[in-house]
Amino acid sequence: MAKPEYDNELYVDTLYRINNALPMEYAIRATKQAAPDVYQALIDIDNKLHEFWRQKNFSEDEIVSNELKDFSWDYLQTGKFYSRSFSKAFHPDVFNDMQDGLKFILNKFKQEVADLRLPLAGCNFRYCDLLNGNDILRMIVTVNKILNILKSYSKGSSIPLKYFASFIRIPVRLHDDFIICDGAGIVTKEGEKLDNSMQLVIRTDKPISDFKAMLNEFSLEYCKKRMAYIDDHPEEKYDPLPRQLITDVLNGEMLDKSNIEVKRYNGLMRPLIGLYCWDMIQKQENGLNFSVEKLTNELDISLDDSTIRTYSTQTIEKITNLANRT
Repeated sequence: MAKPEYDNELYVDTLYRINNALPMEYAIRATKQAAPDVYQALIDIDNKLHEFWRQKNFSEDEIVSNELKDFSWDYLQTGKFYSRSFSKAFHPDVFNDMQDGLKFILNKFKQEVADLRLPLAGCNFRYCDLLNGNDILRMIVTVNKILNILKSYSKGSSIPLKYFASFIRIPVRLHDDFIICDGAGIVTKEGEKLDNSMQLVIRTDKPISDFKAMLNEFSLEYCKKRMAYIDDHPEEKYDPLPRQLITDVLNGEMLDKSNIEVKRYNGLMRPLIGLYCWDMIQKQENGLNFSVEKLTNELDISLDDSTIRTYSTQTIEKITNLANRT
């Protein structure tokens, strides 16, 4: 891969966020195109979940900040929570309300969710990620600003947090060929019964799609359980290693250059502009012309009309092919 012109933290973070968000954005649009009825069913259930938490007296801000709908969808879909918010803490009363609410949701919606049959385009994605894509126009505006200030910072520079595109939603991919489960009750060869343990089960009847990703997910799950154990046993000596392992895993994901679409800073805008044009075309008959005019005149994007139309064509082909393969 060619050496990037910039290597400061702002560039690395932006490249990471865009590359990891793009597969989700393509999958959302291809799923809508290939199976609109199924996607609408997701929306309908999502609205019911939202209304449930509102009736539990959670405000709109609390539903978002506590990730209540993500929490609900993950347990309905997989039986565990995939949040990367490892430092999140809940008031005991709030946590109890969440636990009670989740029990009701599992009883009421589990079969309805189990009956959903997403097309291939949506496989290996969390339902909550497919329902909550990013604000593409906001991404375009933010990345355009980032591109204009990248040259002001060198590697190791202290960069204000306000410049980072931290709002971009990054999906957590699911893998069907491994299972993380509770190992309570396992007996060692010495006869010791392990009440606090975990198991990683990997299928051998099909090839491993991403072994590193599986190990990362297992490491993060172990860290959550290890920290919960320490919290419940204050007499134990504090163990800083789980938090360090979380940092190492997340940093490793950020620096992973495999299977990425955008490899250089001057390619960051291409897929975003293509996605924006796609969305406008779906909304209105003259969507492409509207997109070109808005991007060039209102947002001061330094690209000519033909380039924007080329980006649009490339994205249309990518999403259409993904939907057709479904």
